[in-house]
Amino acid sequence: MKKLFSALLVPLLLASGAAAVVPEVPLVLLTGKDNTEYTLNEYHLNETTGRITVVIAGNYPPGGAKQKAIAMLSSKHRVPMARARKVDANLFCFRFSADGAKFQRVFDRYVDADGEVIADLPVNTKKWETAKPQLTSGKAYRMAVEQLSQLDSDGPTPPPPPAVQKKQNAPEPPAALKKQDVPEPRSNQKQPPAKKDAPRAAGPGRAVTADEWQKLSYAQLSSAVGTNTDVNEFIAYTAPDGAEAEGYVLAAVAARRDADAGRILNLLLDRGADPANDPSVLANYILTHGKNADMSLVDRLAANKEQIDPAFLACCTAGATKAAEKLLDAGASVNDAEYNPDASVLLEALNVKAAPQIITMLVERGADTKREGEVYDAKSGESFRGTPAELAQARGYGENVIGLLR
Repeated sequence: MKKLFSALLVPLLLASGAAAVVPEVPLVLLTGKDNTEYTLNEYHLNETTGRITVVIAGNYPPGGAKQKAIAMLSSKHRVPMARARKVDANLFCFRFSADGAKFQRVFDRYVDADGEVIADLPVNTKKWETAKPQLTSGKAYRMAVEQLSQLDSDGPTPPPPPAVQKKQNAPEPPAALKKQDVPEPRSNQKQPPAKKDAPRAAGPGRAVTADEWQKLSYAQLSSAVGTNTDVNEFIAYTAPDGAEAEGYVLAAVAARRDADAGRILNLLLDRGADPANDPSVLANYILTHGKNADMSLVDRLAANKEQIDPAFLACCTAGATKAAEKLLDAGASVNDAEYNPDASVLLEALNVKAAPQIITMLVERGADTKREGEVYDAKSGESFRGTPAELAQARGYGENVIGLLR
């Protein structure tokens, strides 16, 4: 079946005239914390440009990872529930720069067990992202280079993969900005012993690891972040629902549950982090902080319009009524947002049994109470189709809420 995925995709990698390489058995790259197995299904070297392109598959095991994919496809990407339930894998394609330091996304699609496309998600094919050795991007590039070198020793030599041992990954900073992780102490200045979790540098800054972005305190990060710190880095992090994710530093910090998250987000924004990179930043922050969210930070992030609709749904499922009102005033859609036309924000809020005041707010602000739709309960693995009043009754709401929806 994995062979079929590759066979269906071969034409996409043949633009240069050279055939894509399809391993007889997909090559395992890594296994995520949720047991999703990521494999290299195709790779191709364009002999004219020297650029490598890879196709990677995230193969879902039965259980939570697959249920989350079903819920995401149904609630956010206009996929009817009957089709979403058939999802078997996520296929995505990366095209690397000639030196392997950066990549562009070519496609991101979900397929069933027969290789039929369930959803083809939009990607920005012009945007460059940094290839990291520890993420799927760097692992896929490195394995493709190794395989291509074995296939044809007389052919063009692929560029070397990003170095795993380096703290700051390609592209390398200009020579004037290269620093050691720890500056040399002045000979006449006695240095106190460093704490184990203390940042290793101040002033000009240093590279901050993915783990540190989610664990170090505000004081530690404010000392570490400087001109040598990539505040728009693409990293692995733990999402608010506990899933393993990849995204930008802002989204990773927004998923922190501690009180320092808001201060660190403001620090990053002050230092040039761009929320336009990732529309999930404000949504992550709302999901982790709910009613305790810093309203001034909500206002600041909501200035980027791409943040508003995902964050509004997060408000309605996390019980953040005040933030939801702010986002509606800023232009969020009370009905559709970016979600499945078969559902609505109201149905999604009822599905997670949001607080009655959230339901009341949605109705008062114009939510369609007659719109029938289908939602998916990731906990039970069951879907429900009906009107908001019928869903409210199924989820155990009182007559005051059910009556409001009739």
